[in-house]
Amino acid sequence: MRPTYATGWFNLGVARFQGGKFRQAREAFEAAARFGADRGQVARMTYWSAIAHANVGEFDVALLLIEQVLEELPPSLRREAVENLLSLTRLRNGSSD
Repeated sequence: MRPTYATGWFNLGVARFQGGKFRQAREAFEAAARFGADRGQVARMTYWSAIAHANVGEFDVALLLIEQVLEELPPSLRREAVENLLSLTRLRNGSSD
């Protein structure tokens, strides 16, 4: 894989995420975001990095990342991102309702 190939990094992140290796997935998603071709691609990859952060209990980081890219996400992913923002806020505040 070319070191600057965003899609390759993203696919590696997905594979690691699906395998439950969230810290490694986060690293791959962050690399993908660094090499993203456009703002939309960078936003999607940053969003997945946020979800990986959330899966290792780093709720504050996840919230910050989602807030940073929310407006750049495609509509199909924006709704999911808003739902995750709400869920992460509840988790961070100690409520699971």
